[in-house]
Parts: sequence; C-alpha cells; structure tokens
Amino acid sequence: MEKKKLGFVGGLKEFCRKRIVALKHKPQTIPMIMLVITFLYYSLNLTKISNATAIVNKTPMGLCGFITMLFSMLALVCFMNSFPSRKPVNKPMLILMFAMMLGVLGADAIYYMTVINAAATTKLTIDKVNVMNGALQVLTVHVVLIVISLALVVLMPLYSKLIRKIKTSVEVEAGGEMAAIDVSGED
Repeated sequence: MEKKKLGFVGGLKEFCRKRIVALKHKPQTIPMIMLVITFLYYSLNLTKISNATAIVNKTPMGLCGFITMLFSMLALVCFMNSFPSRKPVNKPMLILMFAMMLGVLGADAIYYMTVINAAATTKLTIDKVNVMNGALQVLTVHVVLIVISLALVVLMPLYSKLIRKIKTSVEVEAGGEMAAIDVSGED
C-alpha cells in the first residue's frame, strides 16, 4: 500500500487533526498549558519582583514571593496528579490545586497592596517608581493569567464536550475498481 504524499497544506491539516484527536483524549492539556504559561511568566519576571522587594523592604513581601513560587509549582504537580490515565478524576488533588492557586492570588494581593502602600507613604526617586511599577504590572498580568487558568479548569467539562463534537475522522478513498471475483471454482 502506497503512502499518499501530502503537500504543505495537507500536512498542516493532518497535524491539526492529530492535535485535536489528542485533545479529545486529554482535554486537560489546555488548562495544563495555561498553568505552565502562568508559572513561566511569573518565574521569568521574578527579577522585577525581587527588585521591588529590595526597594520597599516590608515584612510580608519576601514571604509572599516565596508562597507564590512554591504554591505555583505545587499546583502544577497537583493538577498533573488530578487526571490519572484511565482513571476518574482525583478530586482531592484538584481541590488542593484550587486551594494553592487561591493562596497564590492572596499572596499576590498582599504583595500588591504592600507596594501600593509603600509608594503612597514614601518619597521615591523616578528609578524606584519605575521598578515598583514594573512589579505591579507583573503581578497584574499574573493574576489575570491565574484567573484564566482557573476558568479553564472549571469550564473543562463544557469545552471537552465541544471538542468531542469536532469531526476528526479521515475519509478513506476506494482502492480502485475491483474486478468481479469468480467463486465458481472453474478454471
């Protein structure tokens, strides 16, 4: 049997079809990717958070940054363990993941308010204000990403049903015209 050669467009269509089939089998991939993006965003912008912590230097700031990093990593692990292969959802792990993400939101809120209060009560140079504004921007985007991630987890039953409705079957062409088969046994 010959393999049909696909052009670029055909190959792209086949690639997309395979991704959709994979999503049909594991719809939890979508919120997992969003959780990873959220964690990476915060991790890669941690310098801005650390610089603001060094400038403001108030009591809960370092602890809030630590809680955010720790709970973000542990929430990823809990989410991965929430959906074991060929088993029902592990609800305690999913609840623990939600609790940790709410803890991250709380830590971000405390950090944000501490920076705002410090900016209002302290005389700062333009450089320090810029550093603090950068940290506030990182926290704002991080909170938005967390809310999107949690919404994707909560809405997973809804969009997994929608994904399953997408037609991904491949139409197979006939193998050519078949000649009539002689079963009479005469030569």
